[in-house]
Amino acid sequence: MRKVSLREKFGWGCCILLLMVVPKLPAQTWVEMRVHVTEKSVTPRVNGWVSGNITSKLGLFAWFQVDKAYGESYGGMSFSPTPWLQFGVGAGIEQADNPARLGSFLWIGGKRQTVLAIYEHGGSGLWYKAEYNFALNGKVGIGLITERFKGAGPRLEMKIPKSPIIIWAAPLVNDGKIIGLTGVRLRL
Repeated sequence: MRKVSLREKFGWGCCILLLMVVPKLPAQTWVEMRVHVTEKSVTPRVNGWVSGNITSKLGLFAWFQVDKAYGESYGGMSFSPTPWLQFGVGAGIEQADNPARLGSFLWIGGKRQTVLAIYEHGGSGLWYKAEYNFALNGKVGIGLITERFKGAGPRLEMKIPKSPIIIWAAPLVNDGKIIGLTGVRLRL
């Protein structure tokens, strides 16, 4: 029988926590399995996002990411001054010598366009990610993505009809090299 690593336990713990919190919040919530492809490696990672409102303007959010070599999770308060703008700040832990992690996000959205930007810092250093999507129709979206250590480039997503599944792909440029980033996002 295979021994379960601390990273895997951390990842499963985050998933269980997510499933416990989701039914209690009217939220934008998703879990995503994604793969980072370079000339030398293929690295899978699981990301998760939960955000929901307590009142019309105040809310809670949580973010986690887990891969073979790293795990983190944090959450905090969010504020929505308008229905199309939300931002938040939170604290949590990561796998690092200094495990404290601080994170923030900004979400801007309308009927056809959305932006999600995540910025965080802690024991392992600075990390950020930003996604822009423009919905061409009810099935296809195009946009841009940038992520520290991965690169920047165009992003294409396709929604599977009558399901909560989105498949996306992005060829990114990082230090002059082209890499692939692709994922399957499940909206809960």
